[in-house]
Amino acid sequence: MKQVSYTKRYEELYQKGYQINKYPYDLVVSNVLKNFPKEDPTYRYKALDLGCGVGNHVKFLAMEGFDVWGVDSSPTALKIAKNMLDEANLTAQLIEDNLLNIDNYPNKYDLILDRQSLSNLTCKDIQIVIDKAITMLNPGGKFISFMFNKEHPGFSELKYAKEIEKDTWSFESEYKSSCFSNINQITLIDLDTYKSFFHRLEPLSIINNSQKCIVSKEGISEYVGVFRKP
Repeated sequence: MKQVSYTKRYEELYQKGYQINKYPYDLVVSNVLKNFPKEDPTYRYKALDLGCGVGNHVKFLAMEGFDVWGVDSSPTALKIAKNMLDEANLTAQLIEDNLLNIDNYPNKYDLILDRQSLSNLTCKDIQIVIDKAITMLNPGGKFISFMFNKEHPGFSELKYAKEIEKDTWSFESEYKSSCFSNINQITLIDLDTYKSFFHRLEPLSIINNSQKCIVSKEGISEYVGVFRKP
């Protein structure tokens, strides 16, 4: 059976009302507030949210006084994001495009955020996007990254998937993964691979956020990194 692209898959999910996240992820909030103190009230940080989806993090950053750009390939998600911003009387620049094309929108940012969007790409494409993003960071700017790793509870389910490239697996449409039920492609990496993606930046912190429900056995395992451009 022909594999549906991850871009089309997410558009279908948003059209059905799935993945409508209204609130920012707690570790996004804590890392942003820790790394971007409001020392100068006249300066507005500039932020780019990669794979912004319905705009939950775009809204949070705008509420914190950032000038925000969000890029996503789903027109439905961006429409929801625009409505969310309008309801809160906030503004942001929302761009409909593939993450591989972010260099088409040249700007300089103090923060580039990825909350698991890059985990939908192959390692080769992840590196391409990160390299492009680094050129768009101001000196001293920071990349806050979240990527799934191989300690993820769903790693055991990959025996039912096809490894289409190193560390990237594709689920056939008829297989219903309990951990990856809303996606059809996932990349899970080890720590060395994660560090290698950001070798041009200075690592400020890397944590393994690993949580597993004792009852259901579901959970998450992700690297959460903060990297600074020299």
